[in-house]
Amino acid sequence: MLPIAGLALYATNDTNVKRLPDIEPTDSEIMCFEYQLPNKLNKFAFLCLCYRPKERDIIDFCADILDIMDYTSDKGYYNIMFIGDFNCKLRDWCPTDISNVQGEILKAFLDQNGYDQLVNFPTRFDIPNN
Repeated sequence: MLPIAGLALYATNDTNVKRLPDIEPTDSEIMCFEYQLPNKLNKFAFLCLCYRPKERDIIDFCADILDIMDYTSDKGYYNIMFIGDFNCKLRDWCPTDISNVQGEILKAFLDQNGYDQLVNFPTRFDIPNN
């Protein structure tokens, strides 16, 4: 299994979160969790933290995500979320970005599998040197 270099999930002690390492791909920086929703008996969300380094092939990365989607499809999760840094740009997601091939591929993959991109603004800013 790859060491997870840049991912972390913080939860309070009273939060019912369980890591699912058995479904995490061995060649991607991905961590998977099951989270019991507060005040919802037997309702769980699935949370997948992802980091795709720029040099990681987007097709291979999407294949890893698809394997996880297949796992979640019959588990009855209330919500399924994939969050993190995919190193993909698409003008549809952020009007100030210039689309790249990786963004086009990821969008087609997400659309094909019924997922939506929720963030529509930059989450990282470069600070110019003075």
